Amino acid sequence: PLSVLSCAVFAGHQMFRAIVRRASTIASRSLPGYAGKLEVITAIPDCLAQPFAAPIVFVHGGFHAAWCWEKFQPWFADRGLESHALSVRSHGQSEPTKRSLWWPLRSLVDDMHTLVQDLGGRKPLLVGHSAGGGLIQKYLEVHPDAALGGVIVCGFPPSGGHVPFVNWMRLPGALWRAIVGGLTFNPGLMLATPELWHSAFFAKNNARVLTVMKMTSIDYWSCLLLLFLRSVVII
Repeated sequence: PLSVLSCAVFAGHQMFRAIVRRASTIASRSLPGYAGKLEVITAIPDCLAQPFAAPIVFVHGGFHAAWCWEKFQPWFADRGLESHALSVRSHGQSEPTKRSLWWPLRSLVDDMHTLVQDLGGRKPLLVGHSAGGGLIQKYLEVHPDAALGGVIVCGFPPSGGHVPFVNWMRLPGALWRAIVGGLTFNPGLMLATPELWHSAFFAKNNARVLTVMKMTSIDYWSCLLLLFLRSVVII
């Protein structure tokens, strides 16, 4: 009887989820920022999980933009959670700036705050990957009361990312890739192949990860994010 009851409860739960899950609206929009228009990809569920559920703000890391969260926003929307993915200045479809390669960290904090202020007074939960995790830490330092908290996925430490960059410079051919990447404003050349990604982020004997990265149709950053989700830190 107990097993039958358990099966009935499970089936009822699945039916409830199927009823609650509805199509979500996902669209890209432009938001006026301090240095030009900012790209924001917004996912609005037709049925909120709770009337006062906090929105999620996704912050990307280096070499990519709001599109890197495209596999995650529909998942959260299906569960009734609103989310907004930001492309900071000169990334993705955000408006390019005259200073296209380097900015003070505080200027990117301003980009984040522009989006947070656009949420109508609702405090969001911030989620950042890699450099986006470091940016979230800085944002919460500057605006400690503007958000409910932050989730950092493989984020840069407060001390900065100089240690990973030193390790990357030890990879084969790193010097000429750094020179060419600097001259062509393309820092992505530092890790331009799956083999370089594998060497930079994984143990040498983890051949399965390299195979997944070669075969997957998902972009490499999203693949890495999926593989690193076990190391989520909540602050």
